[in-house]
Amino acid sequence: MEQFPRQPKNENGWVISTEFLREISDVLNRQSHEGNLSDAEPSLEQIEMVLMALEEVQS
Repeated sequence: MEQFPRQPKNENGWVISTEFLREISDVLNRQSHEGNLSDAEPSLEQIEMVLMALEEVQS
């Protein structure tokens, strides 16, 4: 079951919308700078992997 916005036509190999992934990355970066998360910044690929796994677990 698709819970997150998709990249049109799997453009450039992405499944989840890169715009959506960048929004999540921005939030994580902001939270990291506020001291709420570790300094490690996940890549867009890592974020996509987690979101796809979450969809699978919740389906």
